[in-house]
Amino acid sequence: MFLLNVTGSRGPLVAFIFSIVLVGFFTKRYSLKTKLTVVLLLGVIGFQILSYFFENIVTRFSALSADYSSIIRIYSIYNGIIFFLQKPIWGWGTGSFSSLVSDYIKYPHNIFIELAMEIGIVGVLIFIIFLGIVIFNFFYLRRKVKNSSQSILLQLNYFFFLFGFFNSQFSGDIVHNPIMWFSAGSLLILRISILEISSK
Repeated sequence: MFLLNVTGSRGPLVAFIFSIVLVGFFTKRYSLKTKLTVVLLLGVIGFQILSYFFENIVTRFSALSADYSSIIRIYSIYNGIIFFLQKPIWGWGTGSFSSLVSDYIKYPHNIFIELAMEIGIVGVLIFIIFLGIVIFNFFYLRRKVKNSSQSILLQLNYFFFLFGFFNSQFSGDIVHNPIMWFSAGSLLILRISILEISSK
């Protein structure tokens, strides 16, 4: 949290908060009322601490409309949607964003927009199926884990996957979101190992 704030990384900070909240909601130990209360309190306390001690991230959030990087991202997403609508089924081809939109902007900083523009609806559907498989595996493994070490490893992988997924809505491109891809692969490997252990 400290590093995300100091560097003014808005996307990763939002991704981090969303990931913590979702992982907290899917733990089995506490009631929904307790989870909501804790999330609300942590959110208020966390925002107060950040705004009191560190002004960088607060300044960047409060200047969204005038911030250069925000304008560039809005421009990128808008153009990505425009090009997607011209070739919605198959898209313009991988890596076509920078050649069609701008030599200086390599990707739209949103994985869905990038997939839609470059690979079309087909690419978006494949990605949605991929997300479904990962989420299904998490809930499947949650019922199968036998000990606390497996549970910790599962929760950690799921947190990293959520962080990578939410971060891909604000930062990076298809290739440069390694946390999401690595944690998804780790979840599948974890499923194989847990099933092998349980079958013995």
